[in-house]
Amino acid sequence: MRLLHRDLEEVRSILQAHPELEYDAQGNLVGSGLTLVPTAHQFRVEQRTLFAWCAFDTLTYPVDLHLSAQVTSRCPVTGSSIHLTVTPEQVLDLDPGEAQVSLVVDVAAGCCYNVREDVCNDGHFFASREAALLWQAAHQEAVILSVEEAHQVGKLVEGARFRDAEP
Repeated sequence: MRLLHRDLEEVRSILQAHPELEYDAQGNLVGSGLTLVPTAHQFRVEQRTLFAWCAFDTLTYPVDLHLSAQVTSRCPVTGSSIHLTVTPEQVLDLDPGEAQVSLVVDVAAGCCYNVREDVCNDGHFFASREAALLWQAAHQEAVILSVEEAHQVGKLVEGARFRDAEP
């Protein structure tokens, strides 16, 4: 903590004030977007199994990290599995091929206090457009995109984030 010029308790206090950080029972930081805690969105990269808070995260982290990932998720409507490989450039081996993604864009476009609660809790993969539309009827704030469309949006978001971060 010397490098931060802060004592350990002050650093812990600062971190615990952020609702987007996830801790285990022992107080260890285990997640922020990607997590060690199992979710519906399994994210396998370089022989490591992690989990993502939402479907959209599984499409953006490979772009951000410049790595390929194998993703397995579950449709909240049908319960069926969705499998895909996501690279920084494209989506491969999507099964089922007609899978869709939900994305809350009105909140995502603005600033929100807790991305997991405000955006990620409604970010799912769906086995089909029909399943997605059934779910969307009760979640009007979400838009439904094909997996490829959502990946393209993710690439744009990541590109804008890095452009904005440049000095």
